[in-house]
Amino acid sequence: MFDECINPAEQTLILGSSNRRTFDRIGLLVAPYEAGPYAEGSYEVTLPVTRTVLAAVKPQFRSAFSVAP
Repeated sequence: MFDECINPAEQTLILGSSNRRTFDRIGLLVAPYEAGPYAEGSYEVTLPVTRTVLAAVKPQFRSAFSVAP
Protein backbone atom coordinates (compact mmCIF):
# COMPACT_ATOMS: atom_id res chain seq x y z
CA MET A 1 0.00 0.00 0.00
CA PHE A 2 2.78 2.48 0.84
CA ASP A 3 5.31 1.38 -1.75
CA GLU A 4 4.30 3.96 -4.38
CA CYS A 5 5.57 7.53 -4.59
CA ILE A 6 3.23 10.29 -3.54
CA ASN A 7 2.18 13.00 -5.98
CA PRO A 8 3.75 16.21 -4.62
CA ALA A 9 1.16 18.34 -6.44
CA GLU A 10 -1.58 16.80 -4.27
CA GLN A 11 0.14 17.70 -0.97
CA THR A 12 -0.02 20.85 1.15
CA LEU A 13 2.64 23.44 0.37
CA ILE A 14 3.94 25.58 3.24
CA LEU A 15 6.03 28.71 2.67
CA GLY A 16 8.15 29.93 5.57
CA SER A 17 9.99 33.14 6.36
CA SER A 18 12.70 33.79 8.92
CA ASN A 19 12.78 37.54 8.23
CA ARG A 20 9.00 38.14 7.89
CA ARG A 21 9.52 39.79 4.51
CA THR A 22 10.39 37.04 2.02
CA PHE A 23 9.96 33.29 1.85
CA ASP A 24 13.24 31.46 2.49
CA ARG A 25 12.00 27.92 3.03
CA ILE A 26 9.49 25.67 1.32
CA GLY A 27 7.70 22.89 3.15
CA LEU A 28 5.58 19.98 2.10
CA LEU A 29 3.00 18.50 4.48
CA VAL A 30 1.94 14.95 3.70
CA ALA A 31 -1.18 13.64 5.42
CA PRO A 32 -1.39 10.26 7.16
CA TYR A 33 -2.14 7.35 4.78
CA GLU A 34 -0.54 9.23 1.88
CA ALA A 35 2.97 7.91 2.56
CA GLY A 36 2.59 5.72 5.63
CA PRO A 37 0.20 4.39 8.26
CA TYR A 38 -2.05 6.70 10.25
CA ALA A 39 -0.18 5.77 13.46
CA GLU A 40 2.94 7.53 12.13
CA GLY A 41 1.00 10.78 11.70
CA SER A 42 1.74 13.50 9.18
CA TYR A 43 5.05 13.90 7.42
CA GLU A 44 6.64 17.32 7.02
CA VAL A 45 9.63 18.10 4.84
CA THR A 46 11.16 21.58 4.88
CA LEU A 47 13.80 22.68 2.41
CA PRO A 48 15.72 25.96 2.26
CA VAL A 49 15.36 28.25 -0.73
CA THR A 50 18.70 28.05 -2.55
CA ARG A 51 19.94 29.97 -5.57
CA THR A 52 18.90 27.01 -7.72
CA VAL A 53 15.37 27.02 -6.28
CA LEU A 54 15.16 30.80 -6.67
CA ALA A 55 16.12 30.49 -10.35
CA ALA A 56 13.15 28.11 -10.84
CA VAL A 57 10.63 30.61 -9.42
CA LYS A 58 8.67 32.53 -12.05
CA PRO A 59 10.15 36.01 -12.51
CA GLN A 60 6.97 37.80 -11.40
CA PHE A 61 7.12 36.03 -8.00
CA ARG A 62 10.91 36.04 -7.46
CA SER A 63 10.89 39.20 -5.31
CA ALA A 64 8.76 37.36 -2.73
CA PHE A 65 11.58 34.85 -2.12
CA SER A 66 15.14 35.03 -0.80
CA VAL A 67 17.99 32.58 -0.35
CA ALA A 68 17.95 31.00 3.11
CA PRO A 69 20.65 32.25 5.51
